[in-house]
Amino acid sequence: MNWVQQQLAVNGSIRGNLFLAPIIMMGVVLIVLYPLITHIEKWSASFSKQFFKMGKKLAGRKFGIFLSFFLAMAILYYLYAKFWFHMDMIRMVRRFFHF
Repeated sequence: MNWVQQQLAVNGSIRGNLFLAPIIMMGVVLIVLYPLITHIEKWSASFSKQFFKMGKKLAGRKFGIFLSFFLAMAILYYLYAKFWFHMDMIRMVRRFFHF
C-alpha cells in the first residue's frame, strides 16, 4: 500500500508513468464493483422470477405475463420520470383526468 501511495504524486497524478493510474483505478473498480454487480444480478433475477410467477397465479398464464410486464414497465417509467426529469406522473395523470 505504501508503494501505491508513493507513486501518487501531489494533486493525484502518477509520477513518471502515465499508464499506472488507469491500471490502479481499473483494479479498484474491479475489486469494488464486480461483487456488487453479481449480487444485484442474482437479486434481480430472483425478484423477476417471483414477480412473473405471481402475475401468472393472479391473472392466468398469458394475461398474467402481459400484466406483470406492463406493471413493471409502468413502475420503471414512473421512477425514470421522477428521478431524471423531476416529474410526478401520478399527479400529472390526476390533473389530466380531473380526479
